[in-house]
Amino acid sequence: MYMVILIIIITIEIAVAIAGYAMRDQITNKIQETIAKDMKENSTHEALDDLQKTFKCCGSEGPDSWNNTIWGGQHKNSVPDSCCKEFSTGCGANYTTHRSTIYDSGCVTALKSWALHYVWAFGGAIIAFAVIELLGLMLSYCVAKSIRAQYTQTA
Repeated sequence: MYMVILIIIITIEIAVAIAGYAMRDQITNKIQETIAKDMKENSTHEALDDLQKTFKCCGSEGPDSWNNTIWGGQHKNSVPDSCCKEFSTGCGANYTTHRSTIYDSGCVTALKSWALHYVWAFGGAIIAFAVIELLGLMLSYCVAKSIRAQYTQTA
């Protein structure tokens, strides 16, 4: 029974890995759409500020992404202060005159770079986990075979 459950778990993990790989472009597009939508609706401004500070990025595709948003309409030629390389209040105002002080890359690009940076560690962990599961599968087979052999000898 243990071996059957382990086979089912391994099969599900393989299916999820294949689906994730096959849908990678759709996942990227969804992230891009979500960031752009949140910027336009100004619904999660604090979350976007945290994202921009953490990933050292500005807007979905760059600082100009803020121009077509509610926030950008209220703050002409400005970006949120979280886009500034060195944070200070009002540092994002009139960013076009001091563009070198603003993060130039968009957050979608920054998130892709972050994911690519960590994908090898994540992949390595998955492979190590799969190897442990396969060892468990082989050991459970050996134990089951040993028990069956003992049972047939005593019967």
